[in-house]
Amino acid sequence: MTVRVDHLVTSGTFSLDGGTWDVDNNVWIVGDDTEAIVVDAAHDADAILAALGGRTLRAIVCTHAHNDHIDAAPALAAARREGVRADARGRRAAFGGGPVTVRVDHLVTSGTFSLDGGTWDVDNNVWIVGDDTEAIVVDAAHDADAILAALGGRTLRAIVCTHAHNDHIDAAPALAAATGAPVLLHPEDLPLWQQTHPDRAPDGELADGQTITVAGTGLTVLHTPGHAPGAVCLHAPELGTVFTGDTLFQGGPGATGRSFSHFPTIVDSIRDRLLTLPPETVVRTGHGDSTTVGDEAPHLQEWLDRGH
Repeated sequence: MTVRVDHLVTSGTFSLDGGTWDVDNNVWIVGDDTEAIVVDAAHDADAILAALGGRTLRAIVCTHAHNDHIDAAPALAAARREGVRADARGRRAAFGGGPVTVRVDHLVTSGTFSLDGGTWDVDNNVWIVGDDTEAIVVDAAHDADAILAALGGRTLRAIVCTHAHNDHIDAAPALAAATGAPVLLHPEDLPLWQQTHPDRAPDGELADGQTITVAGTGLTVLHTPGHAPGAVCLHAPELGTVFTGDTLFQGGPGATGRSFSHFPTIVDSIRDRLLTLPPETVVRTGHGDSTTVGDEAPHLQEWLDRGH
């Protein structure tokens, strides 16, 4: 088993010099399926325990001592000393609360993207949404074995494809074969899918307004064409997030300079389907860093002016 990096975002406050500000912090968990370290125990010890998923916590590493990076460290350390492990449905009770809710795990895989005769090296975000018993995978990119390791024995309910560019679907058949989970794709992206998997069709279709439920949480399918004809996003209002594939990134729309793409269409999709979401909605993208709807919305005219 190779080491992986899991990513969690927690929310709280940063206070210094008499001021207090609302902040979102990155918590990084580095390890394998048996043990890990936590880099910056920010705000929410029980959420970090949930993300650990039963692994032995070897250390809590603080990059510095501003309160927003260390406020959950004592509680997390106490749980470690007391031998509290990640029973997902009992963790919040250990901290005086109710059951742990669904979480989002993050994996980055590497491979190539090919279209229109060109091939490029790419790193892809794979998002795993669920609890300690079941999950869905958003975009099975490049490495089915790594995704299986990140699932950690959970039942995989579905493999959801935000679109059918090869770098987002190349590991989907192997992951489906290993888990029995269905591969779901919007039918307008079948021509792209067939370029990569001509002998293996998806198992089911995605449709605008459809709800995919995992661990008691619903994700609504938003058809957002432009980067690809069948591109979709998944809005999870209970989690305060939207998974945008290659439709919206930190800094603007996905690429529209190749086959099957169209800039005016992607702008319409972003303006009408994504920028109308609450501004605090976290945008989890197909490549690169996450952002928020509120951070991107003011730049719409800039994107229109530059034409990409």
